[in-house]
Amino acid sequence: MSIRKIFIRHNLIIQRLKSFPSSFEEIDSYLDSQSEVQGEELSIAKRTFDRDRKDIRSIYHIDIEYQNFDGKYHVITDKANAGSKFMHESFDLFSALNITGNINEVIQFSSKRSIGSEHLFELLGACRNKKCI
Repeated sequence: MSIRKIFIRHNLIIQRLKSFPSSFEEIDSYLDSQSEVQGEELSIAKRTFDRDRKDIRSIYHIDIEYQNFDGKYHVITDKANAGSKFMHESFDLFSALNITGNINEVIQFSSKRSIGSEHLFELLGACRNKKCI
């Protein structure tokens, strides 16, 4: 299974549950309806959903729990940091532009190259290790 497909699925599950607490059946139905839009088969088994919940907790710091009182899954805590939220927004934008088809007929993107972004990883590593730059 592709990383892109997993990331899309995680993103859709998070978005859905932030907006509408849902049962597993409702989540699976939502993923199935999004399959055509996303161009990926996103429908999942309950066991896969349980693994996704664990991955979402560890990767995105978002807790999804089942509530017996209504039989639905809820986003309980969202401790996602600004970087994680930015990553989600960027992926949403990237996916939307890819789904639209030949967007270059409508939007003209700058050909200006990002300057210095290739050094970002090294700079973040230096900051994390408290080294002078």
